[in-house]
Amino acid sequence: MSRFQDVTTPAATLLLTSSLLFAGCSSSSDSPALTEDGNIVNDEVVVSDNDTADEQNTQPTMEAVPDPLVQNRTQVDFDITVPAYQSDALQVRLTWGDTTVTADWIGDEFWSTSLELPTNTENTLSVIFSDNNGDIELASFEQAYRTGSNAAEMFDIAAEQFTSEQWDNDNDGTNNLDELIAGSDPLVNEDSVLEVRDETGINLDFIMSNFESRISEERPYNEYSEEELIYHAGGRPPSGASHIIDINIDESGNGALSDSRFEGVGTWPVRTSYTGTRTHSENSIRWQGNRQKSEDFADLYITTSSDNIITMIDERTWRYEETYRYSYDTSDEDRSVTTRKINLTGKVIEGTSLCKPVAGTVESETIKPLDNNTPEIRESITKEIGDQLWRVKFTMTGSEFSETEYLALEFNSTFKCDFVEL
Repeated sequence: MSRFQDVTTPAATLLLTSSLLFAGCSSSSDSPALTEDGNIVNDEVVVSDNDTADEQNTQPTMEAVPDPLVQNRTQVDFDITVPAYQSDALQVRLTWGDTTVTADWIGDEFWSTSLELPTNTENTLSVIFSDNNGDIELASFEQAYRTGSNAAEMFDIAAEQFTSEQWDNDNDGTNNLDELIAGSDPLVNEDSVLEVRDETGINLDFIMSNFESRISEERPYNEYSEEELIYHAGGRPPSGASHIIDINIDESGNGALSDSRFEGVGTWPVRTSYTGTRTHSENSIRWQGNRQKSEDFADLYITTSSDNIITMIDERTWRYEETYRYSYDTSDEDRSVTTRKINLTGKVIEGTSLCKPVAGTVESETIKPLDNNTPEIRESITKEIGDQLWRVKFTMTGSEFSETEYLALEFNSTFKCDFVEL
């Protein structure tokens, strides 16, 4: 081995050892101390993970600001058609959420208004139609309405969408709108001061006595008869009778009836004719009948016509509907016309083929169209299901106005409600 190797080897070993010792000292002085739970101790301040999270949570937050370039409001135009009623103090108010506005009158039954509402938002939309500047509600509309995202929208409300039954200020069973149209006060229950009578009623027997009673329950039913004229000596007009009957009803209950009579004494003959058709349709019987009586010597014509439908609702309940017209016409223009609309619900009278009305309406009018000085007479009889009494009202208009109104315990007329087909 050489001297050079002997000298350098101890020196290298000394340098290596010094380097390791220096590195160890540096590491020992720069490394942080740790607490028992693993946190770092730095100048006697302990920093934990939770402290770091708390420091982050204390950073200030920024509130969301709507972008002015994004559409967030929509203009909604509301077009509203209310039920027909005339008054100088009508009002239409629209409410959507916390927003309420009074609509503008356009004309007739048309109203409109515009609202700027937030987009894509839903609230209950309600509209109240009222009289007396909002004091008497007449009808209302309500449903959920959600706006879209467009800048402008339209919303239409039709008159048929309004309801009025819930608005009855005097609690008499008739809503405010109907009372005002009829001319009564919706704030006063007239029933509490009206006279109560035992009965009311009208004749419901025209079709039964003149047509239905003429045919038997046999099906098919056919009848034909003819009686010749009888002349007096000397060729005077007939004093006897000419009578022709022709009835044809098929297996289903459909058919026709005619009855023509020519009778009288001396020079005063009287002609009377009956014509009618009978129709059976599912659970109803319909008669369209006409009776005319004429007296040539007096130039008198008396015509009665009826379109009558009787319908079975169930075994105990029937409906009677009729459009009736009576005309009295003479050559001296003494003409009188009575028209009547009838819609009644009846209950079967035990042990009979008849029904007694328990609810419904009768509207009647009598006028003399050729005499402007003669008053018009109107009559109404009404009763709702559940009411205890019938309400009867007579009105006479003309030079002297008069009105009679009372309540009745029962309707004293009956109608046939038992047919072989049903």
